[in-house]
Amino acid sequence: MPKITSTETEIDVKRLSKEKYSYRQIKNKLIEEDVGVSIATICRILKNIGNRRSAKNNKQPVPQYRTLPIKRTPANVQKVKRLANKKNPATRRDIQKQTSLSLYTIHKIIHKDLKLETKNKTRVHKLNAEHKKNRKTNCRKLYENYLAGQRSEYAVTLDEALVYLEDSNRERRICYVKQGERIPESWVMEKDESFRKGFMIVGIITGRGTVPLFRVPSQVKINAQYYVDYVLKPLFTKHLPRLYQNEMHKVFFHHDKASSHTAYSTTEYLEELKSSIGISYLEKDDIPVKAPDASPLDFYGFGYIKQQLSKRRARTLDGVWKLSQEIWSQIEVVTCRKVFNAWKRRCRLISAKNGEHIEQTKDIHRRHIQKL
Repeated sequence: MPKITSTETEIDVKRLSKEKYSYRQIKNKLIEEDVGVSIATICRILKNIGNRRSAKNNKQPVPQYRTLPIKRTPANVQKVKRLANKKNPATRRDIQKQTSLSLYTIHKIIHKDLKLETKNKTRVHKLNAEHKKNRKTNCRKLYENYLAGQRSEYAVTLDEALVYLEDSNRERRICYVKQGERIPESWVMEKDESFRKGFMIVGIITGRGTVPLFRVPSQVKINAQYYVDYVLKPLFTKHLPRLYQNEMHKVFFHHDKASSHTAYSTTEYLEELKSSIGISYLEKDDIPVKAPDASPLDFYGFGYIKQQLSKRRARTLDGVWKLSQEIWSQIEVVTCRKVFNAWKRRCRLISAKNGEHIEQTKDIHRRHIQKL
């Protein structure tokens, strides 16, 4: 709405015009009195241009300017707060139906009045009381018995993940357009009708660097026998001796609670290694359950591989495998140590939080966490 000129200013303009002042002189005269008026406004005043001026000049009822009602009242702000500021907030359309406010007003109330930000909730496992108790106890044991101090240098952690062809050169879900413009019709994310093409990899991180990735052939399921013959045996007879040489008796081995990891034949093989070369490992009952937030391969390793794959272009599964090996081999020992330090902090924090989820806790990356 244009700025309304006061009645006193209009009277001064007409008075100066009768005194034979030009438009420019009137403007300069008013500026001396700290009143800013443009030459166009002076012209409209003297020629009675405008609804209110023309009505007054013709001796008709003067129309009044109607200001829009204020919708962002304290009562409406409280209504929106009650519907939006909770774990499962209502959609803006639902808030509109319940408050009769416009979507624009609701947006202003949420972001300006309530000063709320839009955040994505982390997807996590559902935990019951037994899971929380297990996580609290076993994460504390894991930290105190195997990771505290310099012992993490001898820790070896292993996990499996699926890698897909579409992980390479992945298209982003977001795009940028000018305000008020629509997204071009061709800017869509196309989805193939066929099943995703991919394969399984086995990743291993140690306190002294990474071990080369293992690729699981297609149509092969990792059971206990395959896990022992094609993963554990090459790991303990070929790769770890290169990293630890005469210190194999100090090595601690960690994996999750997958069925192939806790099977009788797997445990029997690990017991043989324990008696022959002196390694230690987590027994089945001491492995934290539902704990990807306390597994380096889950909170760092595989996510890093897929993040880097999205920036590279591969047209075949063999190309994805080659890129994955290249990305994995470039992870430095310093990075592995930082990841293991984060592992320590996460274990301590899970125990301090009584087994609750910690993915949305900012203190994860702090060096000093409350002592257990």
